[in-house]
Amino acid sequence: MQLDGISFSNGALQAFSLAQEAAVRSRHEFFGAQHILLGVLGASRGPAAAAFDTIGVDRAEVRSRAEAMFPPGDAPAGRGELPYDQGGITLVQKAIEEARASGKGLVSTGHLLLAGLANRTDPVASILEAAGVSLDELEVAVRTHLADADPPD
Repeated sequence: MQLDGISFSNGALQAFSLAQEAAVRSRHEFFGAQHILLGVLGASRGPAAAAFDTIGVDRAEVRSRAEAMFPPGDAPAGRGELPYDQGGITLVQKAIEEARASGKGLVSTGHLLLAGLANRTDPVASILEAAGVSLDELEVAVRTHLADADPPD
């Protein structure tokens, strides 16, 4: 997948697929930043997964907090691909900016996670903080793993 002249890694594509599934399963009307976080949590590899492991993030706890903060909606079940809400659009745009700023031609799960951490009052940061994750430690770990990954997955 390519957007704004930049490609997405296999890990980022996996995260988007998992995020769509989470939004549909939760019967939400839109696909947002909180769903992207759930997708990144579910991605089996890449800079975000490595960063979570490095600082000991309890992914089940983060997932539980996300689901509690955004309970199931009342959209019809079994719908296809959902549209992005403004939070989801903003997160993807920030991820593209992060990838470009880092000199990478590919948006990875690490860039998606950094985009979610950029505004500490956005849902991604709020969910992670509620689960006891140090946002500063996580940001350092993501940046470290992004620097080490070539190409980032």
